[in-house]
Amino acid sequence: MTETVNHEVYGTGVVQARRYQGLELLVHFSCGIRRWIPRSELRAPRDREIPRDQESPPVVEPASSLAGVRESALAAEPASLPVVHPGASGAPAIPGAVFEGRIPSQVYAGRRSLSPRTEARHEARVIIEALRQGGVPREKIERFTAGRDGELEKIREWLGSEDGCLRIDGDYGVGKSHLLELIASHALHDGWAVARIEIDPNETPFHKPKRLYQSVVQSLEYRSGDQILTFTDLMTFVVRTARDMSPVEAHLYFGMFIGHWGAEPDNEDLWDWIKGGSISKRSYLLRLPDFQLAANICCNLLSGLGWIAKNILGLRGLLILIDEAESIDKSFYTNYQHRMALNTLKGLIFTANSEKSLIKEAAAGERAIEHVKGRGYFGRYSGLRYPGYRMYQLPYIWKKETGMKIVFAFVPEFFESLAHDRAAYLAISRMPSLNIEPLSHTEHAHLFRQIVDIYREAYYFEPQRIAFELLPKEKTRVFVKAVVEALDLMRFHPGQDLQDLIIHDLEE
Repeated sequence: MTETVNHEVYGTGVVQARRYQGLELLVHFSCGIRRWIPRSELRAPRDREIPRDQESPPVVEPASSLAGVRESALAAEPASLPVVHPGASGAPAIPGAVFEGRIPSQVYAGRRSLSPRTEARHEARVIIEALRQGGVPREKIERFTAGRDGELEKIREWLGSEDGCLRIDGDYGVGKSHLLELIASHALHDGWAVARIEIDPNETPFHKPKRLYQSVVQSLEYRSGDQILTFTDLMTFVVRTARDMSPVEAHLYFGMFIGHWGAEPDNEDLWDWIKGGSISKRSYLLRLPDFQLAANICCNLLSGLGWIAKNILGLRGLLILIDEAESIDKSFYTNYQHRMALNTLKGLIFTANSEKSLIKEAAAGERAIEHVKGRGYFGRYSGLRYPGYRMYQLPYIWKKETGMKIVFAFVPEFFESLAHDRAAYLAISRMPSLNIEPLSHTEHAHLFRQIVDIYREAYYFEPQRIAFELLPKEKTRVFVKAVVEALDLMRFHPGQDLQDLIIHDLEE
């Protein structure tokens, strides 16, 4: 059952993982922020838990803060009906779909009726809270975008090409993460299944491929008719139509999922297993290994998902967006971890590009893997690492047509760390690339007006003087946070000169 929690600052979110015996929870908040939070800072929603098939979007309780001052807005109770989204794709609708992990912040309905004006104010405060952190709620991504039409056009061209990977280059804070969310929004409307991975040296590093797969499963979404569906819906549809899909049944893991569906009174542990969790009850299931050499299994699963998305659901394929990819830098890891991280990175690139070397290894089976004494097991054609256990020596690529594309977001300085691995350097440098430049003065001004308008709606506050010229404009994320902070200063210190307030704030 999906667990929702409330946080004083970030509002309502969905729990995605736990660590330290449950003392910290990984929460994806409705404002777009995803981070580890101590359980002591979280509280349960006011309403009782409801059955999974009747789950409704959680309530957002927005709040804003400045120098210790917090204003918490009232939140309405959740609606009893699932949220539907406009747009459609060629994918078949799935009856009884479970909206797992969906947290749209625009829903304010329930037993207590709020006026449209109050609802609008609550929604505006949720947006401001996200902007205060340098982000934007996903459903508002278009509204707070300025000057990226050219980049989006190039990305559309790439999505229609044969290239499996795209590299987005840009300095920290220039807007790469925002652009990835914009790509996700457009891709969903255009009929792609979309998944997101944020590389983190501690939580989701490249040298732990199982974590990457789990991130894809947790974040995967796609449109079917007017609904946004998830990995759970995808696999439910696969199971219900399995008798017509022998290719999927031939996949080692997805086929095992189909074969054992209904073998027990409930399938909760089966779901946990296919999502990369434990197999406590069903010991006969082949586990998804945690070891660093399991990049081939991760790629095999992702290429299988891409094939299913395209050939079974009728989508254009699976688009994976990988943010903070420069976190593969060797300064974060031991030498062995870094080698394994680069192996996973190369595996993802080769798989998305349907490299001939991987296709040859898939066709050759065990003969394609050779043991190098003292070093390990390697693909004869690709040079990629494989696990030592024969049962886990799956090919990186499941089928020649993967239906899978990957966007990597890097900072330019990252490439200096690849000098010692020529294969990785060539794989990344040969990708089509898109360089993200800072916004122009005009584009910053447009974004500034958008933020002022939503701030005015959130707090019924009319700034006496627009201080656009005082704000830093080198990095978009810093600019957005500075706009909100400047408006906060003006609201809490009426009548004082903003420049004096900013200088005083910096001195403190």
